[in-house]
Amino acid sequence: MTDVCVLGTGLIGGSLLRTLGPERAFGWNRSAPGARGATTAGFDVSTDLADTLRRATRADALVVVAVPLPALGAVLDAVAEHAPGIALTDVISVKRPVLDAVRERGLGARFVGGHPMAGTAHSGWEATDPDLFRGATWLVAADDDADPHTWSRVARMASDCGSRVVSSTSSDHDAAVARVSHLGHV
Repeated sequence: MTDVCVLGTGLIGGSLLRTLGPERAFGWNRSAPGARGATTAGFDVSTDLADTLRRATRADALVVVAVPLPALGAVLDAVAEHAPGIALTDVISVKRPVLDAVRERGLGARFVGGHPMAGTAHSGWEATDPDLFRGATWLVAADDDADPHTWSRVARMASDCGSRVVSSTSSDHDAAVARVSHLGHV
C-alpha cells in the first residue's frame, strides 16, 4: 500500500499513525507539542502543512483529514492550494458537512468520506492507541460520485487497521448516527 498522510495527530489521527506504523504513515499537526509527541514516538510529523501536503503529492499518499470539524475549512483550503489532486478521506464523525466542504473547494473528484466508529473520552497524542480500530466498524462513504480507486484505498486502510468496513451514503450515515449516537447526548 502507498503512504498515508494523516493531518492531525489527536486521538483518532494519532491512533491511525500508530496502527499503520512509521514505515507507512507520516503526518502533520497544528500544535508543536502534538507533533513533538509523535516525533518522539518515532513518527515523521511536521508542523508545516504546505510541506507535508507537497510530500503527500509526491508520494501519491492517501491524505486523511483528522482534525475537528471547526478546523476543517482551513485544512481543506491548504489541500486545495498545495495538493488539489490528492486522494482524500477524513475521519470526522459527520459526513455530509465534510462532503459539502470538500466539494465547495473543488476537491470532490478523489474524495471518499470515512468514519471509524471508535474513540475514548480522552484526546491528544497521549491518548492514542494502536489497537483503537481493531474490531471497530469503519464507514467508507459510497456517494454517487465517489471515486472507486479512492474508495478501495480507504477501505483497504480501514481493513488494515483491523476494522470492519461498511458503506452507505454520507446522508444516510449522518441520519443513522444521529439516531444511535448523537441523540443520546441530547
